[in-house]
Amino acid sequence: MVSVNSLIQKSKEHFMTKKSLIKPMPSDDKNGIFTEDKDYLKTKKGSIWGKMTKRTITKISEFFGNKPHILLDLGCGDGRYTRFLKQFADKVIGLDIDPSPLLKIMRDLPDFERENIKLVQANIKKSLPFETGGIDAVFSTGLLHLFEPNVFRKIALEINRVLRPEGKVLLDFGINIKRVELETELPYKPGKKPSLNRKEAVDMIRSAFPGFEIKFNDGDKMKRKFKDANPPYKIHCENLLVTAIKNG
Repeated sequence: MVSVNSLIQKSKEHFMTKKSLIKPMPSDDKNGIFTEDKDYLKTKKGSIWGKMTKRTITKISEFFGNKPHILLDLGCGDGRYTRFLKQFADKVIGLDIDPSPLLKIMRDLPDFERENIKLVQANIKKSLPFETGGIDAVFSTGLLHLFEPNVFRKIALEINRVLRPEGKVLLDFGINIKRVELETELPYKPGKKPSLNRKEAVDMIRSAFPGFEIKFNDGDKMKRKFKDANPPYKIHCENLLVTAIKNG
């Protein structure tokens, strides 16, 4: 596994010229590696996924209002929500499989915030690199809906393991997803990623998190074009905002 901290240390002089020391991590849907195959140090400030969504911001503010000590941003990407989450925790850990977006976060992070935002490169299909009960809260958006149900359940088991009793989970979970190629309007990589309807998602999430008090709310709808993808595509989906509190 590549050490993100060592990459950051070695690449400080490259941030101004935007030259990356690493190659973009290619997406491998078959093996559950969902990346954008980008050199994030060549992208501008701000997330490639756009601005945070209103309903998700509101739910974060409500649900994490008691300020957990350690909050895990699972699949943080290039930090779309990471810095915002810092308002609601003493420490935020951003975890992603791709080191490139993590380097971008560090490039754009002010010095005074680096002490309380830590970054970890890891594959969430494997064991999470945290001790049992060592995390107070977990947030994840734009990721977990990509996995097949059997893989999702394994990830949920790991979330349960690292989460302390009465810890909190907030998922922004995509449903009714439609992806089509921009030029042809044909399905984008058909069959590669699941697309659950609301009932299917609710049933799967409930079964994956036994021993949690779970609530479901409607999130924001999304329509976006990804012109830099290979091939370029557009997506339309709805989102479920899932809040779950682990029993003590």
